[in-house]
Amino acid sequence: MLARSRPIYFAGRYQSQKVYLPTSVRENHYLLYQFANDYQGDWLTYLARSCQTHGIDNACVVFSDKAVKVRFADEFHLFETPAQIRVFYSPLHRIGLQVLGSGQNSQHAQILFLAQGGSLREGACDFHQRVLLVISELKQRVMMPTAGQLSDRQHLTFDVLAAQKGHKSVTGHYLRALPARYQQRGFSLPPVAGSLVYSVAHCCMNQLPDDDQLLRSHQGKTAFEALFQQFAFSCQQHGVDSAYLIAANQEIVVQQADNADISEQGDTIRLSLARDSRQKVQCYWSEHHRPSRIYFLFTESAVQGNSAYAARLQKHMDVLREMAGRLAINPQQQALTLRFYQALSYPV
Repeated sequence: MLARSRPIYFAGRYQSQKVYLPTSVRENHYLLYQFANDYQGDWLTYLARSCQTHGIDNACVVFSDKAVKVRFADEFHLFETPAQIRVFYSPLHRIGLQVLGSGQNSQHAQILFLAQGGSLREGACDFHQRVLLVISELKQRVMMPTAGQLSDRQHLTFDVLAAQKGHKSVTGHYLRALPARYQQRGFSLPPVAGSLVYSVAHCCMNQLPDDDQLLRSHQGKTAFEALFQQFAFSCQQHGVDSAYLIAANQEIVVQQADNADISEQGDTIRLSLARDSRQKVQCYWSEHHRPSRIYFLFTESAVQGNSAYAARLQKHMDVLREMAGRLAINPQQQALTLRFYQALSYPV
């Protein structure tokens, strides 16, 4: 990818596939394999050997039924909450095979395969196939009678206010559906593979200027509803038809389901997106706690399909910059970090 100094825009016939993002953008890629924790013996040693054979240097075995989330950090560490296991790591470093938990009190074992290197999206298909080889060998070793679930998750993370800070240098990124990207590399995913695409940003209420202190007071819900009207109008103006504005303390977990729903489970808010349904611009205010964060979450609607990701991501950035202005966020002092997620899952 060629870094250049220019404003973010599209050109030519690649308009719907290519977007220019700040050169400070971070890539992340990991696969999570979850299966029933029914197997005895020293399969961890065999897993370590298989990972070494197939060139996978970063992996974690998590004996827990909690959701696993991955974030960037310069140093590897794990952080456990009542509902989540958060893994922090850098793709530029090697951590080997890490093990969390003993496996005595969990129904599932989860193997987290973390991609390594500086061009993760370019090597994503190869990494996916190497993980499949490790899983295949492990299943033969422990004689697994039932399939587990494999999830492939990738995201790009960047500050949408970077240009306003004076960081004008950008890099072009082609954004396409994961099945299409892998197919071009000669690898076909099974027809049952489900796909999920969304982007999310958030700001902390205690970082808002005094003019927005109403959001942090007992009248916060009323102020939030007024903010939602501005958000909905901005989405309409920029052609975004599927989004959420959420005020909460908890982390957001997005998943596919048969029916759309949003619910609070401990330290997470689970947002279920219905398959093949038309979405709309919606809001949610957490009633159980006084919210400390405002989330801007953009989802994929059935009418949009699995194309033109770059054009849609550009619209999300336009909405966020407009909302940052409405909230009087100082771009010189604060970042508005956006994560663009692509994920798929299927039984293996």
